[in-house]
Formats: sequence, structure tokens, C-alpha cells
Amino acid sequence: MIGTCNIIIIGNELECDKVLQVTPASLPGIKLPNHEEDIEINIETIIPNQSWEVNFIDKAYDLGIFFLSDEDANLFLNNNTLLSSRTHSMLFITSHEQSLPQDWQLRQHKDDIVIQPYTNNLLRLRIERLLFNRYQRTSKDIDQDEILSFLSGILNDALSDRTIEPMNDSDHANGFYYPAVAQHFGLNIDDINLLEHMADQGLLTKSIVNRKRYCPECGSNALNFREICPKCGSINFSEDTVVHHFSCGHIDVINKYQKGNILVCPKCHETLNQIGIDYEKPTSNFRCRDCEFIFPDGEVQVECEFCQHRCNPAETNEVQIYSYQTTAFAEEAVVTSNIKSFDLQELLRSQHTGAYPKQYFMHEMQRDVYRFRRYQVPCSVILVQMNFLEELRKAVGDQVTIHIQKLFSAISSSLRALDITSVMTADTLGVLLPGTSIEGARVVAMRLEQKAQGLDLPIDEIEAYLTTGTSECSDEVDSGEALIAMAMSDLEYNRSVMG
Repeated sequence: MIGTCNIIIIGNELECDKVLQVTPASLPGIKLPNHEEDIEINIETIIPNQSWEVNFIDKAYDLGIFFLSDEDANLFLNNNTLLSSRTHSMLFITSHEQSLPQDWQLRQHKDDIVIQPYTNNLLRLRIERLLFNRYQRTSKDIDQDEILSFLSGILNDALSDRTIEPMNDSDHANGFYYPAVAQHFGLNIDDINLLEHMADQGLLTKSIVNRKRYCPECGSNALNFREICPKCGSINFSEDTVVHHFSCGHIDVINKYQKGNILVCPKCHETLNQIGIDYEKPTSNFRCRDCEFIFPDGEVQVECEFCQHRCNPAETNEVQIYSYQTTAFAEEAVVTSNIKSFDLQELLRSQHTGAYPKQYFMHEMQRDVYRFRRYQVPCSVILVQMNFLEELRKAVGDQVTIHIQKLFSAISSSLRALDITSVMTADTLGVLLPGTSIEGARVVAMRLEQKAQGLDLPIDEIEAYLTTGTSECSDEVDSGEALIAMAMSDLEYNRSVMG
């Protein structure tokens, strides 16, 4: 069975024909559950009469394309509420952006607008982008065989270095995607959640490779960082040489002093003869043409290119972008055709150790981040990575639960009652230390490593396989995820030092 994408075009006969000429017949690269073939595109056209009344067919549409070529077209949008309720996305084609009804807000990654005149290539690109965004993050049931097939391809690809790298793409809903994942699972796969799930299983490890900022209003990554006048917010300013008159203390741009070939102070009207004695040019500054304010550096403002929302850079939302690398466990899973991970979360839950769910851990950590930003109450995080779990399982078999219980008890004995532990990934514990600075966290981390080394575990060089990373709340940390990312960076550094 082939999937179908439904499009409705609303305009006069000539306008509808223009769209029909450039709309693709199918969507390659999109994979739906139980559909391996490309998605076919089904198009219907509606030519409104003078009253702009349309009898909609009783079905939903993936994309509606509407020409705002007539001033009465706004009446159509306002009177036909079924248009918004039965279309997932809308593409408006108009001669002026202002012709869009004021009460119709463009939805990020769902709606778009094309200003006439336009090229056929541009129109086709916008249609394809909206349709791809329509199917992105489609829920798919990824079974074990698909994941093993994907991992096998990565492991056997001589050019991949066994690493899954992100690629920037402004047309993608996230502003980036993972080509290796899209090639195997389709362009619409929720690649981030899939890779995070595989990392939680111990099949992948991850490293931060980039950070992106997103609009807090609509979520767009199309942001323009620009400088503005710190007094009035205008972008109408220029760089000028500033003159400081020693005698009266007046400071102004040099053109205010110039009188022919000489410099005259506009405040006291004294002639400035010699630099260093009568005056100085401290530096180049900026002068606002709107309010005449002089300033050394502009204030940075972020403007969203999609919804035009303006804010400070700190108010934007940051997302960390990772690359993922296959682990030894992934190789074993491919060889044995079986993903039977060492699930630390299930083990600790079954042993009633007191490890909290990850969701609760992240919630409490976010609360501590807010507490620091408001009251400056310190808080730190420790990540404890146990890279020896598979080796331990192979060495002792079913007795592994006893040894892990001993290890967790040793770690817990070094913590306070208010500290919180949770399983972050297949081999990593997180420890939240409220009211603790980074110095205190490092002492606790060292104590945890010493406790582990003192255990009689049936595996050699246990200390080389237990690695910790620490981080603390600061004014630059705005989320629990950022705190974890900093601790993970510290852990990776410590692991590289240990060799």
C-alpha cells in the first residue's frame, strides 16, 4: 500500500495551473509505518466564486496552498474556518506580505508565505519543505532488526569513522539533522530521540560538537544577531571618532568640533590646538543618529527572521548538538544479532537501591538551577561512568547483580540524605549535590572513586574503568541539561587523561 499526501489549491484557474506545474508527484525519502514506497501526492483545486463560498470535501489535507490575489481573499480566510481545521500546513502566495489577515499567525514549520513574483524553483522548494516538515517526527516503531541493520552499516562504513555526525540544514525543522540516520530510516525519522535511545542502551556514546540558539516565541533557528543603540534601541548608528576636550571636559564626535580646518569645542568655543595637551581622541565610538547617544559598544539584540520576535541573546533557547560514536557493545550486538544490554536502570530498580527515576532527577536539578540564579544557592552534579559493566557480566555471569549492589551501596554511603542519584545512561550514574560547590563535588567524586577501588570486584584494574565528571551551577548555566553537558565534558576529559 502506498501512502498518500493530500494537497488542496485555492485560486483562479491560472494560479492553480502554476502550482500544478511545479508540485512533485511524490515525496522520496519519506518512510511511514508499513510503507516502504515513496508517498504519492494527490492534488485538488478549488476556484472560489465571487462570494468566496466553498463547499469543502469532508476530509483533511496535509497542505493548503492559497492565493491572496484578491482583496476579498481575506474574507475567505475569515469566513471559512474549515480551512485551518482541515489543513495541517498552509502556503500563502501574495503580492504583499501585509495582505495576510492580522489574526492569522504563521505557525513555525507549518505555514509559509511566498511573495510574488517568484521562480518555479522557489515555489517548488517551499512546497517540498512544508511537506517534509509535515512528516518529520512521524512516530515509527523501530524494531531491533532495524537498529542492528543501521549499526552494521555504520560499523562497516570505512568513511564514517564509526561516528554519526550532524549536518546543518536551515530547511530542517531543527536546523540540523543526521544524514546517516535519514538515509537508513527516512527523512522524517525523529533522529535525535532515536540516537538518544541508542545511547541510553549503551550502543552509542556522545560528544558535544555544536550549540544552537532558538527563538523562545516560535522555536525557529533563523535568528539575526544585531547591535542596537543601548539607549533607544535603534539600529541607525555609525562609528565616529570621539574627542575629549580637557579644559571643559566635553566629549563629542569629531565632526561636532570641526570648523573648517580647525577644531573648536562646541561647548566652550575654545580652539583645540595640540592633541595630548588641549584634547585627546580616546577611541572610536558609535553615535546613534536617532537619539545622539554616544556609546563604545552596541547592545546585542536577537531578531527572529520568522516571527520577528526580538529579545536578548540570553532569552533564546539553547540546544546542544552531539555526534554519536558506536561502542564495543554495539559491535557485540551486531555480531550476535541481539541487543541484550546491561540495563543498569532495571537492575537498580529491581534491587530497591533508592536510585530515583531520571525524570525526577532532571526536575530537581532544574529547580536547583533556578534556585541558584535567584538566590545564589550553590549546587553541583557528578556523573559516575562505569565502563567495566560488560566485562564484569562476562566474568561473573548471574552474580553480577550482587557486585553492582555492592558498588552502588559503596557510592551511596559517601552521600548525604539530601543528595539524589539516578541512572543517566546504560553505564552512568548521576549524583545531584544541592548546596555544594564544585570544590566540594570534586572531593565527593574522589571519595566515590576510592570507595570503588576498595571493593573486591573480580575484574582487574577497576580504578581505570570508573570515571567521574563534575559541574556546578553558575550564571552561565540556564538549564539542567547544560549542567549535565558540562559534567559530561569533564568526564570525557578525565577519561582521556586516564587513557
